Amino acid sequence: MLREGRAQARGRLRVNVPSLFGQLLMGRLAAEFSRAYPEVTLDVTMEDRKVDPVVEGYDVVIRLNPEPDLALVGRCFVRDQLVIVAAPSFATPSSTSGSPDEEPVPVVVRSSMRNSTIWEISGPEGRKFHTRPVLRLPSFPMVRDAVISGIGAAKLPRVLVAEDVSAGQLVCWGNSSGRPAELWALHASSRFASAKVKAFKRFLEAAFPGKWL
Repeated sequence: MLREGRAQARGRLRVNVPSLFGQLLMGRLAAEFSRAYPEVTLDVTMEDRKVDPVVEGYDVVIRLNPEPDLALVGRCFVRDQLVIVAAPSFATPSSTSGSPDEEPVPVVVRSSMRNSTIWEISGPEGRKFHTRPVLRLPSFPMVRDAVISGIGAAKLPRVLVAEDVSAGQLVCWGNSSGRPAELWALHASSRFASAKVKAFKRFLEAAFPGKWL
């Protein structure tokens, strides 16, 4: 605050976002934020790698399911349920046990995410089944495109595949039993949160009041 000489939100705000969030939502959100805070110049970059906000000079980084990091502080502002989807040509697994004798289901996974060999569909009639990764891709949109082609099943955010399911391009097998996709707005813990950073975080929380997409 002393460095900026003011407590009002103003100046350049550098934000890094993951590609899915950027492509689906960031354009509209950036415009709304700029109208609400005309003295803040929003500078957004989009990529899926793990950026270092201190070294690379970002005020805020938005991350999907971040690992605990003492160098960063922030909070979750939105959650989206992961669903298991596949092309209509794939039969829904019928097993309830995930027996190793079963033929594993081909799946497409994110390169950066840990992948269990057994996937579980949640719910009263939930099913477990063995999987065999056939592709590892860096982003959710790439995974989605591969799954539509019929190469395997995948866990994807509901917001990304809702239209494909409605159009019959994908079939939803059910909700994944694992952790939902959470988006966190983070900034360096070693830095005092400036007025523009606080304003941006408040804006995100107001944009997703129920936290679920």
